[in-house]
Amino acid sequence: MFRKILLSLLILVLLIFGGLFALLATNSDIIIDRFQSYVENSTGAPLVSDTRPEFTLLPNRGLELGASSWEKPDGSLSISFSRASVLISSHALFSGRFSIKNFTVDDLALTVRLQRPLREYLARIPERLEHRRELDDVVESILHGLYIAPDAISVTRGRICFIEPDGRRITLEPFTLNVSDVHPGDSTNFKLSTGISSSAPAFKAGLELSCTALFTKNDAAFAVKNASFTPQEGFSFPEDITFSGAVHYDYGKSTVSLTGLKLSGPAIAAEASGSIASLAQLYLMPKLGDATLKLDIKGDPQRLASILKSPLPFLDHKSFSDCALNAELHWAQGRLEINAMQGRADSVTFGGHLTVLPSPYTMSGDLRFGDVSLESYRADSSGSHMKNLDPRDFTRWPKVDLHLSAEHLRWDRLHLEGVHTRMTGHNGTYELNPFTGILAGSPVTASFKSVMLPTSPLSARISLNLSIPQARLEDISSLLLQETVLTGTGAVNAALSLTSSRGLASLSGSGSISSSNIRTNFSVLPPSTPFSSLITASNKFDRLLLSFKAKEGLVYVNKFTLSAPRLALSGSGRLDLPNKNIDASGTIRIAGSTVLPVLLNGSIRDPRYSLDMRSGKDKEASIDITLDLDLPRQIEKIIGAPR
Repeated sequence: MFRKILLSLLILVLLIFGGLFALLATNSDIIIDRFQSYVENSTGAPLVSDTRPEFTLLPNRGLELGASSWEKPDGSLSISFSRASVLISSHALFSGRFSIKNFTVDDLALTVRLQRPLREYLARIPERLEHRRELDDVVESILHGLYIAPDAISVTRGRICFIEPDGRRITLEPFTLNVSDVHPGDSTNFKLSTGISSSAPAFKAGLELSCTALFTKNDAAFAVKNASFTPQEGFSFPEDITFSGAVHYDYGKSTVSLTGLKLSGPAIAAEASGSIASLAQLYLMPKLGDATLKLDIKGDPQRLASILKSPLPFLDHKSFSDCALNAELHWAQGRLEINAMQGRADSVTFGGHLTVLPSPYTMSGDLRFGDVSLESYRADSSGSHMKNLDPRDFTRWPKVDLHLSAEHLRWDRLHLEGVHTRMTGHNGTYELNPFTGILAGSPVTASFKSVMLPTSPLSARISLNLSIPQARLEDISSLLLQETVLTGTGAVNAALSLTSSRGLASLSGSGSISSSNIRTNFSVLPPSTPFSSLITASNKFDRLLLSFKAKEGLVYVNKFTLSAPRLALSGSGRLDLPNKNIDASGTIRIAGSTVLPVLLNGSIRDPRYSLDMRSGKDKEASIDITLDLDLPRQIEKIIGAPR
């Protein structure tokens, strides 16, 4: 009994396999014909093979294709490969209906002849998205492609070449691609590795991409796990550029969501997330668009500008080399709101909010700074950074209405604290008015006007009016003379102008300093004055008055008076700020007696103060000095009577 059952099973298996073999032999030709029809019907052109495709059952059921080629009738697209393997579904074996599971191809060569430059195709993408019909056509084409495409695609040793109308080529090779889960409504996985090169401009680089894409009738979602661009030749930087993040697009609502976008590259690292309420509306009618973005960015703008062949025009190449910005950006009603802004530029911290209108270009808001050193951002007016500007360039500068504040503001030897001001202006002409703060220990009230100059980048002619009622004169004298020669408090008033790129060497204007209680850090009597210690031992004075005019760094002191009950000094002179020297003369009047002529000349840092012997009739060494109680008369005999 058992032997009969076993024999029956064996006969049944043989019948099944025999029938299956007969079926496959019959359907293999059908499947091959269906494959060729499938290619021609899907693409519009037949696949030309050197040998007829072969049907295989083991180890994989499918078709093996030898060297083959395909070309679009107009010649704009051509494809060839050395070998391809098509894995068909089990259903196709029995039904004869063609259905591809996997597609593997080796030595793929794809050539695309473009009718327009590639950059024009890329530039037209937003334009095509604005037309709903064109967008629907694109979506339908993608979904149809996913429906007829193989479930998985593998390309090895591929080459893709884009040929522009002028003959320039952009080539991707060696090209390796693996795609899985190619179905409408499923997340399709992409893994790409290739080199990329161009003939003009000439460059070579590497490209790696790992991402997923999901397409449905209602929306599309992209998640980039990792995308990296590795420069090899023709680039001015060696670092990789990497990107990751997710994008979701709703066709019907035209909304875009951005999640966890990260960009890293030479001199920059940025993270962003946000949303666009209507992409089409934002493109067609920006004033009606609505978008938000949270941005966190760090980098080296100085190096980034150098890479982009537009170096920043600062004399100190370390300026703007370590910067960061964190802000919330909101675009609505045709304006950009930058809120919760915090950041730093080198060692300068800043924060606040801004409102920007693109047309007319307008900027308003509130900005707060920490310790600002303007000296670090002096413009370079020579060498490779030099650039003559057409005055019309400034018509593109924004109209500004900003409230500004700074904890400290430094420029050259100038140091202001607690600065508050309002900045207004447009077309390269801006004013700071009112301008308040603390300078030399005293409240200062001032107004500034800056007119951008076309002679060098970021160069401006600055004019100012200021009043400092209770200034520390030691700070003022140190600022002007680089030496502390006066101690006390006094009033400083000035109307000055200078060019930012030249500093004090371009100083022009007028001003005055006055004080009712002053101490000098030098002896009013020159060291060469005989018996000076017997005349006065005090350097305290009741009154100081100094008035000056300046032109191109030359400061002319037209009146200088320093007086005390027993002694008075008066004079005039010139300070040469560019060459840092001084040349002044005056007189010392001793109460109730004589006048001593004096000179002050030499370096501002170390001037020589002496009696003016040119005024005397006789030499000091030839006079017989007799010490008596009438000391002023003895001094008069030594140096000569005053004229």
